[in-house]
Amino acid sequence: MGIHNKINDEQIRKSNEKFNKEFIKSLNLSFNIDHFEGKLDKGKCKDSTVYQLVWLKNIDRLINLIPKEINIENYNLCDVGCGLCISTIYFQKNYVFKSFSGFDYNQELIFTSKKIINELDLNNKISVEIDNAVNIKLKSKPYILFLFNPFGSQTLNLFLNNNLENLKSNKSIILYANDLWKDSINGFKKVYRDDFYNLSTILF
Repeated sequence: MGIHNKINDEQIRKSNEKFNKEFIKSLNLSFNIDHFEGKLDKGKCKDSTVYQLVWLKNIDRLINLIPKEINIENYNLCDVGCGLCISTIYFQKNYVFKSFSGFDYNQELIFTSKKIINELDLNNKISVEIDNAVNIKLKSKPYILFLFNPFGSQTLNLFLNNNLENLKSNKSIILYANDLWKDSINGFKKVYRDDFYNLSTILF
């Protein structure tokens, strides 16, 4: 399993991980999802990474990097490499967007995420699908794309190149947690960064 942001401060790590556990506990799921952490399914994505839940507080930190004059209620949230959709659900429960969606190439994760969404009665609020990022062509509308390092630079570049003109024309935003490949992203207007937590909010 990877280490979030390579932060070694034990107190910071414990605080963020405790926050995650408390949020998951608050969902009152009827089954345990801990065993998915650290799993890897290469499938058709050659530079995929292990499943790992983002520090949910990093979502708040990324949102706070968005300039105040931008109204996020005008955007559609898409969780890229959504896994079990815990991060998608966190967005839905804490922020207002036009819509909430996610995709992941891992069939087991998406199958379980749909069980979670159904159990929480969120079927009419969150939509998820099985797909590979290299095949995704986003609809022409303003997005806030959330990425927690779901794959390597090769897949990231293919995904962005397929959608760059769309992102630019709709003034979309990328929220990139653990932004290992931020330097390979181009075509944007502005980046707001949290250097400590390795977070980038990228405006197109």
